[in-house]
Amino acid sequence: MLAETRLVSEWIAATYPGREWHLQFRVGANPQSVGLAPGDEEEVRLLRNLNRRVDAVIAPPPDVVIVEAKMWDPTTAIGRLLEYRLLLPATPDVQKWGGAPVTAVLLTAQHDHIAEVLCRDQGIRYVWWEPEWIADFYAKYPERRRKMAFPGLVDELVRRQGNVASEPPLT
Repeated sequence: MLAETRLVSEWIAATYPGREWHLQFRVGANPQSVGLAPGDEEEVRLLRNLNRRVDAVIAPPPDVVIVEAKMWDPTTAIGRLLEYRLLLPATPDVQKWGGAPVTAVLLTAQHDHIAEVLCRDQGIRYVWWEPEWIADFYAKYPERRRKMAFPGLVDELVRRQGNVASEPPLT
């Protein structure tokens, strides 16, 4: 989605000035390392197209940052970020960065307290960011702009389960 690409690009430019970054970054091993035998470099590139793609990767130093952006329903990105974090060490382009720590980021333009709580539980940084153009974007898709679950209710449900979500949100 172009809006997600714009969101992630502008956020990275504002938040990580001067760092190297890549959009639609393929994560996972090369085909040869999982038992396939491509004939040449062209076949390797073709088969790597089957790998998963994270919206953005920011190169170290100090850390490798993987970013998944969502315009709505940010909870659906949490599982994807866990997949990307798992596949990242096997990615040839990442191996040149050594053992830099990995920071996973869920970037959203629509606050979702449930996603915030789940991210905290999974060690994912939750970022709610609303650039100037976001109101115009959501005006075009009013059915997608909705009120999220009341934070007090979410916090109470989490508290009852024994996982107190008392930390302030990450921004």
